[in-house]
Amino acid sequence: MGRRRVLLAVPVLAAVLAAIVGGYMLGATQNQQAPQPDNAMHIELYVYKNGRLAYYDPDDPVTTNFLHLLEAILDNDNDEYDTVTFMDGSKLDLEDAANTQLYEVGGAGVVLSNAAVTFDRSMTQMPGEIAVIQVHADVVGSALQFTGTWTSNMTTNITSIGLVWMLDDHKSVNDPSNTALILVDTLQQPLTVNNGDVVTVVYKIVFP
Repeated sequence: MGRRRVLLAVPVLAAVLAAIVGGYMLGATQNQQAPQPDNAMHIELYVYKNGRLAYYDPDDPVTTNFLHLLEAILDNDNDEYDTVTFMDGSKLDLEDAANTQLYEVGGAGVVLSNAAVTFDRSMTQMPGEIAVIQVHADVVGSALQFTGTWTSNMTTNITSIGLVWMLDDHKSVNDPSNTALILVDTLQQPLTVNNGDVVTVVYKIVFP
């Protein structure tokens, strides 16, 4: 690829291919107790409350930021489809030669919201943010898995969950100039949490 962003390309590219081949524009969010078999690559979202599965979505949708990240990784032609918008509203042209060393590390985080959020592919912010947690990545069987855990310090309803790409994992995941929203899931039913409840969010990029 000729650029230092190659260090980021493997996990992100895996996620991108999973979204595209799996049909990220399909299907409404579902609340089920167990995943259904699927013959295509896809992104699954699992939410656990105090160790028990509380929510499952078998085909999580992606934002324009995600697609622009794909564009920057795959074609390197510096057109208009290679800019991401961070949660503070700032923008970064990922294919601008001046920026190539800025995102060689990268990372990911999970955003939890208690606002009424309607998914839109052009979303760049998550209204009603109550927590942003950094996640760690693992390869589990045929899946690339991102996991983050949050211990609630309030009583509230979680209504939406998002995955953010971090420009630099040496910076805070709570820095809106360092995070770009790439996945958003609006839960069909709010998940009520009380003070002390433990919420674990798992995103899986599944390869059949």
